[in-house]
Amino acid sequence: SAVNRWKRRKMMFEIIKLAIIIFALTVNSVSDVKKRKISLGIIGILFAGGVLFRIYDKTLVSFDTLYCLIPGVLTILLSFVSKGSVGLGDALMILSLGLYMKANEILSVIMVAVTLAGIVALVCVTVLKKGRKYELPFIPFLYIGFVVVRCII
Repeated sequence: SAVNRWKRRKMMFEIIKLAIIIFALTVNSVSDVKKRKISLGIIGILFAGGVLFRIYDKTLVSFDTLYCLIPGVLTILLSFVSKGSVGLGDALMILSLGLYMKANEILSVIMVAVTLAGIVALVCVTVLKKGRKYELPFIPFLYIGFVVVRCII
């Protein structure tokens, strides 16, 4: 029936979205940990896929999309204001992830990621005696935040 086809198509798109997100987070997490660099090409693919899904859903030009992009835009601004203390790649990843999620989901992902990164940074400074300028790769924390939020919401 038409309803079953619609449900199958919707489920297929959700699986494709999830695969794109997992791919982008996995590759960039590994690269961020090993080299402290992330692939802007993969972020571009993530972003382009999100735009295409929003076009397909007919939600590209909507307040929902605007709300979902605000955290990424603010993080990009924070990257410039902090002169790179917050990585531009991290900000672009947040912006791109916002295209795949609802506003409350992307905010929850960021909240989990920042909280975990803060705990790890505290351990690094106090227990491991790293300096305050020690840089933590942030994409793995976004990955963990994404998994936590997807399992809860």
